[in-house]
Amino acid sequence: MMSKNYFSFVFSVLLFKSIFLFSQVGINTATPNSKSVLDIYSTTKGMLTPRLTSAARNAIAPGDTENGLLIYNTDTDCFNYWSKINNSWLGMCGTPITSATGLAAINCAGAVAAGTLTQNTAANGITLSVPYTSGNGGSYASQNIPSTGVTGLTAAVSAGNFASGNGNIVFTISGTPASSGTASFALNMGGTSCTFTVSVGGVVAQYSNTCTVATQGTYVVTTPLTSSHKILVTLNVTSPGKIRLISQDKNGIYFDSGEVTVSTGSQTITLNSSNSTSGAYPLTSEEISNGANGADNQSATYTLTNLFTNTVLSCSATINVIPKVTTVSGMNLGTTAWINGGIINGVSDGIIQLYFTSKYPLAYFNAMLRNLTSQTMSYSFVSTAYFDPNTYSYSGTLPANGSIGSIDPFLNTLNQTPSTSGSNGAHAGNAQGAEMTGVGINIQNNGKWYKYRLLYNSTISSTTTNIVLYGVYNIAPEIYKPVSYINNDRDPQSYWP
Repeated sequence: MMSKNYFSFVFSVLLFKSIFLFSQVGINTATPNSKSVLDIYSTTKGMLTPRLTSAARNAIAPGDTENGLLIYNTDTDCFNYWSKINNSWLGMCGTPITSATGLAAINCAGAVAAGTLTQNTAANGITLSVPYTSGNGGSYASQNIPSTGVTGLTAAVSAGNFASGNGNIVFTISGTPASSGTASFALNMGGTSCTFTVSVGGVVAQYSNTCTVATQGTYVVTTPLTSSHKILVTLNVTSPGKIRLISQDKNGIYFDSGEVTVSTGSQTITLNSSNSTSGAYPLTSEEISNGANGADNQSATYTLTNLFTNTVLSCSATINVIPKVTTVSGMNLGTTAWINGGIINGVSDGIIQLYFTSKYPLAYFNAMLRNLTSQTMSYSFVSTAYFDPNTYSYSGTLPANGSIGSIDPFLNTLNQTPSTSGSNGAHAGNAQGAEMTGVGINIQNNGKWYKYRLLYNSTISSTTTNIVLYGVYNIAPEIYKPVSYINNDRDPQSYWP
């Protein structure tokens, strides 16, 4: 009888021949895959490769012949394989394996926060992304960085690896900020030492529903606001904190207090003039009548809003914009200029000029209006005078740097229109009194309408010339219509001023 060892020997030989002939081994399968050397089949179990620590892996010291050697790293929970080309272990979880400390150029100034931090309120879901460049793929340790400046916060990040090149480190911010302001975090990572910051807002102030308002400064048409223009709001603060008040933005006027912190009790908050989206300066003194002739001193109301709570205050500001008056006085009718027929330059506001030419040897002179711009302007005017209390209307165009003459109602008597030659037309006044006691004129220039009143006050010994600008409008306003004059000084009744 053959021994048991003999049969074992024969079985081993046959198995060896099978492996040699077919170059395939199947475990738990009679039909191993034809493209594999080893085919392990199971629907209930997995395969365990050699499990090594990083130290044990490094002790293998593989070379070129071990290219593709596979182990599972228990320190990093990642498959590692030896790469002949890289001459290093590589991680199959996607990052190079290196025993060197990670290096990167971290840009703390470029840190971007997601979420908002508020004083005395626990941080919730706040992250801060810090960018870096020149990462070497190496590892960095976990960090827990306490805040300075505003205390009570911690910036934390788990251990990880820099990317090869550019990337971001995302910190989670936790804790409760003890105050408002700037929280700073000193970072030392990847060979870089820098400080990143995050802003902490203050608690919103609480106040009672009553308040008082005062305005400062004189508001004049087309005259930009300065630091002297302010709105002062007094509140009774019941709970300290931050507040920011703004005014309604209209008519080229806007005020903003910026963020301020107030304590309890009666507190006065200053709103300073700021850039208005409606204009670069006060546009009209006729805001209430919207360009129509109305009452003098048309004070307008401006609502006040707390930006942090988006609520309108119970009090409001009242602002009175007055017309812009440009004046020249002291032109005596007995001067040499009048006797010799000279030109008397009157008054200019940069857009138009009101001036006079003498009609020597007669004792009167022409009233002239010049276009000081480089564009053709349209005009419409209404006039009245001492000698003729009726009002008369004229309109036309005036070329760049051109003039129209004798803009007074005596033209109607002579059946003339305003002269563009600068010398013809009726007189504007004489030693007995001016006829041009009031002219209302609208001028369209560069797409805007300017509402003017031209005023010439005359006495026997002196004269005063005025250009009154009521406002600047997108559409033609109502033309100023002169009212009756006052006999003793030839001055029509006032509509501002």
